[in-house]
Amino acid sequence: MLFCLLSTSNFGSDWYGPERRGGAVPPTLPMWAFLASLAVFFAAAFVLFLYYRIQGGPAWPRPGAVELPRVGLLISTAVLLASSASLHWAQRSIRGGRQRGLRTGLLLTTALGVAFLACQGLNWAVLSARGLGSDANMLVALFYALTILHFVHVLGGLAPLAFVTARSFGGCYSAERHTGVRLCSMYWHFLDGVWVLMCAALFLPA
Repeated sequence: MLFCLLSTSNFGSDWYGPERRGGAVPPTLPMWAFLASLAVFFAAAFVLFLYYRIQGGPAWPRPGAVELPRVGLLISTAVLLASSASLHWAQRSIRGGRQRGLRTGLLLTTALGVAFLACQGLNWAVLSARGLGSDANMLVALFYALTILHFVHVLGGLAPLAFVTARSFGGCYSAERHTGVRLCSMYWHFLDGVWVLMCAALFLPA
């Protein structure tokens, strides 16, 4: 995320300044390229997961194996979906010139993003408490790999989100000037979609 932002042409003005026009490279182009590369990366992780899922056959995971914290994952999903909704609200608010809605939406999104990471930490703690000895299986290993991968990207997205939130209280955005909000929204919604697909894959029935 940070690499994408730093690679944006005229980072300083594009990030919180007006949209560039007159044939210039749009500020969202590097973000689209970055999301495309992330999509390939996560797709590779999903392919690896599905490979082991198919190799496990109909008995995967085997009876008696460690079970995933399904309730915790559902709570994490609800929190992340709520954060995506609040960020969408913030973006719609600034498009209409509503500063209060922008700030409230960004603050709520940041808080929910932190809450999501906390939920993930609790999910890992619950899973670890269930024991990872002889009953541990490939599902658990893949669960850790996928969720940690997603965790790192959410953590990386919180830094620019906090930056945009702080600048919103300085009146840096308007209906015509809100590129930073737009870029954060693109990245956050992408991670939201990846998480939903990830949970669907983890809950895939035998």
